[in-house]
Amino acid sequence: MARNLPLALIIFLTCSSLRALEPELLWRYVTAGRVIAPPAVLGDGNTAIVISEDKSIYAIDSAGSKIWIRNLGKKPAPFLSISPDDIIHICFTDGTLAALNKKGREIWRTDIGGIPYVKPAYKSDGTMFISAGSTLYGLSHRGNVKWMVTFLYPVRQLETGADETIYVLLGDGTFQVYSPLGRMLWKKGPETGIVSYVSGGAGSLFCLTASGDCLEFDRAGSLIDQKKLAAGKGAVQFLKRKNGFAVISSAKLMAFNGAMELEWDHAFAGGGLGYGVFDDEDRYYGLNADGSLFTTAEEEKEFQIYSMEPGTTAPVLSQNGRLYVGGKDWIVYAFSANPAVAGEEPRNPGTGMDEGPPLPETGGSSALSSYFAVLAGSSNIEDNFRALDELKRLTNSRNYMEQEPVMVPVLEKLSTAGLMNPPGNTPAGKALSYVIRERTAEILGIISTPEAEKVLLPMLYYEWDREALILVIKALGAMRRDKDGAVADYFNALLSRGGTLGRDNFVVWAMIDACDSLSAYQAYLPRGMAEVLFSIYRGDFLQFVREGAMKVLRVNAS
Repeated sequence: MARNLPLALIIFLTCSSLRALEPELLWRYVTAGRVIAPPAVLGDGNTAIVISEDKSIYAIDSAGSKIWIRNLGKKPAPFLSISPDDIIHICFTDGTLAALNKKGREIWRTDIGGIPYVKPAYKSDGTMFISAGSTLYGLSHRGNVKWMVTFLYPVRQLETGADETIYVLLGDGTFQVYSPLGRMLWKKGPETGIVSYVSGGAGSLFCLTASGDCLEFDRAGSLIDQKKLAAGKGAVQFLKRKNGFAVISSAKLMAFNGAMELEWDHAFAGGGLGYGVFDDEDRYYGLNADGSLFTTAEEEKEFQIYSMEPGTTAPVLSQNGRLYVGGKDWIVYAFSANPAVAGEEPRNPGTGMDEGPPLPETGGSSALSSYFAVLAGSSNIEDNFRALDELKRLTNSRNYMEQEPVMVPVLEKLSTAGLMNPPGNTPAGKALSYVIRERTAEILGIISTPEAEKVLLPMLYYEWDREALILVIKALGAMRRDKDGAVADYFNALLSRGGTLGRDNFVVWAMIDACDSLSAYQAYLPRGMAEVLFSIYRGDFLQFVREGAMKVLRVNAS
């Protein structure tokens, strides 16, 4: 019967079935600070846990709505993990490890003397194996130290095998295996050259060496097999697959079976980072260096799921087919990695608010003005996000870069709506305080007009937080011009004003980068800027600030 179907219908049905497999953006949730660690997911797969730079931890449900928020009281480290029994583990910058239950209530705290930079491992009885610097701890489910081992080098990778033995790779390439009680079972010295590993079936272990060899060991440490992988040198990560493993390099992904034979490979379109994960169907989800979130599988081209900012956290895949990513832009994203098992209709991406009035659909400069008008007049954050999404698409067009006269009334309208006033003074100001963390500064920076400068420069005097102020500074640098030295004069004023942000290393470095960008276009840089930097930091400033100040001096000298 299928032979009698029209060809067009067959093509339509085929394309529709392929489309159904494409991941979709389900929701996004705005945090009050930058997301500093990959999200973690509770066992049911429907609750995402997120920590942000504003000292908060969030629980978000499957619809993108807040379940609870807890103020942690002090700055968290970029570490978040959930045990098999749904205990949430976080760490603070002072080296304190804390455990929370699924409702966000603290259960215990303990001092581990440093910040974990690798994922912890867990035993079925709740025992946690965690490293801080060069020390490995075995902690009970109550946070008591059961045992500890101190190494000469920091821990580079940490996992448990099928028999709950602990695999430890150190910074010098030493590989060691421990029992759950902390007794060393066997080890391989740094001369072996192991750079990464994955556990195989029946207690076996695959180890990747710096020379491109793959070594397979049994649970007693005896060598079973050794092969030169087609990946060769330059591999940066091993990833576990359902029936084998994958080798990730900066250029491609190569999938091998359990016999160490190449099954398929994929060249990254945007320069792979090694941040990725496989699902049970052997589909890979990863991040490119350009910030694009993508998926691919055997004999498939790369499909871009979403365009993210570079610096986005590694994607996390839940058991029920949800893909979670923490954006550099203070937003947590959720995608239906497998719509067939997600069990919900995709909703309009947003913050849980009503859609509001429809946005204009006209093209040309009138559309650009209309979208800026939405930003200027609406206090609905959902409207702002939708307008910004469209603005990003429009401003990527070269035609809009050449329509400077169009931007004059648009920027005036935007500035009078609240951006020129401290955020929070007006309803629009409240909404725009979220917008500045999204893409407003980026968009204004792309539009290289004197009017954009008029809007951006006064914003340096507002009491923004660090992230928002850095966005404004980056936008000024992106303009790539500094008429009469106004930008540098404002930077000097900000430095001279002092205060917390005026002396913040990251803010100062952003200004140095902006000045360097401006100087490439023969911008005027006052000689006083370097002197101000030296006077603020004197002899105890960080090395990168010293180098930045010297960079400014070199620019002035030339």
